[in-house]
Amino acid sequence: MAEGLAAWAQRAATGHLAVGRLVREAMRAMEAQGLEDVDPDEAAEVVERDPALTLHVVGAANAVEHRHLDSEVGTVRHAALMLGTARLFPLARTLPVDDEVLRGDALEGYRHAVARARRAAVLARDWARQRGDQLPEEVYVAALVPFAGELAAWTWEPQAMVAVEEAVSDGIAREDAEYIVLGCALARVSAAVARVWGLPPLGVQALDPANALQPRTYGVMLAAELGAALDRGWADPVARATLAQAAAWLETGVTALEGRARELLAEAGLAVPESVPPPPRAHYALAPRPDRYAAALAALAEAPPTPVDRAVELALDALHEGLGLNRVVYARLVRHGEALRAHRIRGTEHSPAFNRFELALLGGHLFAELVERGGCLRVSAADEGTWRRVPEAVRELVGVPVFLTAAVRRRGEAVGLLYADRRHPDLPISGDEHARFAAVVDRLEQTLSAG
Repeated sequence: MAEGLAAWAQRAATGHLAVGRLVREAMRAMEAQGLEDVDPDEAAEVVERDPALTLHVVGAANAVEHRHLDSEVGTVRHAALMLGTARLFPLARTLPVDDEVLRGDALEGYRHAVARARRAAVLARDWARQRGDQLPEEVYVAALVPFAGELAAWTWEPQAMVAVEEAVSDGIAREDAEYIVLGCALARVSAAVARVWGLPPLGVQALDPANALQPRTYGVMLAAELGAALDRGWADPVARATLAQAAAWLETGVTALEGRARELLAEAGLAVPESVPPPPRAHYALAPRPDRYAAALAALAEAPPTPVDRAVELALDALHEGLGLNRVVYARLVRHGEALRAHRIRGTEHSPAFNRFELALLGGHLFAELVERGGCLRVSAADEGTWRRVPEAVRELVGVPVFLTAAVRRRGEAVGLLYADRRHPDLPISGDEHARFAAVVDRLEQTLSAG
């Protein structure tokens, strides 16, 4: 995984995303007027029509030396002013045009990704305005960052992305399809690209599920999820659920929010179908990779006890990449040990509600007992006594009848909890996988307790 992400980062250092032809021509026409006659606001408006150009312009502004600024450039207008027309227009000219570098399914896929990103940005900005955000234009740019990896992959590895879309069409969950074909989630590619290009912190924060409880970041996450789900129409179950989550967050009605979203997207030329036939549901278990399991365990044994997140990431690598468990979550203790909150995840990158879940350790339920007493369990609905002790909210959230979970302790004191499952209710978890899961927990605790 590390080598894969390093390769994406290396590609980002010299690679460019593709811009749409209409925006390229609009920039050329504006440049032809004469640089001294260009209104920065008008230039920013044109740039904002294209996610690829927006990301490049904002990244370029943050790379300008001697900016004399204490904070990152987060809006297109600010970036255009920072670059000036003498640098803005040459930058736009250097980017490839989508229909010149992509063909057929790859071009269609790239344009769908562009539409998803634009929908997310338009919605995120409007929701920010509804919440009284002081910088809604910053939120607009931030909502594009989660799509940076997808746009990069379509531009640089189009056939791989065609394979991802084919897997999704066959009913495989998008998170699983990304991992199967690319070896990692596109959210991690987005993070790698964002670091290289110096994209705004708010967008980068939206890539980390640990930030789902921060209102501003959560809005970006919801907008990104809805922007993607609307590919399948307004009637899509994920779109409906995300609209409901956004309405609750904004404290408004679902009908009113949907009506406003429909109007805004139509004005932006981003038509959404009412419904699209859903793909067949595929029950796909990720293939275990013993070499990655062993490598992650070895790295975990050598890892220093701090920072804790590094050790946790290695444990998640062992479980997700090594054992092939579809969803893996590390929840840490918060509120002085009175609750668990999702902190690091694999396989739920497109599930803001899942990542935002927080569980109070009250009432003597299964997880409260685990944190208090320790242990590593394979929990199954077939064991009715144990299953009744799983909080109903957790059973509804995970939607599977069997999962693995364990308390994580540091020098005997609980610091968090690991959870893993196969995502699909029909996929089993074996006793051998339980044992290997326990071995990862044991190694993680040894590392955290060292020193």
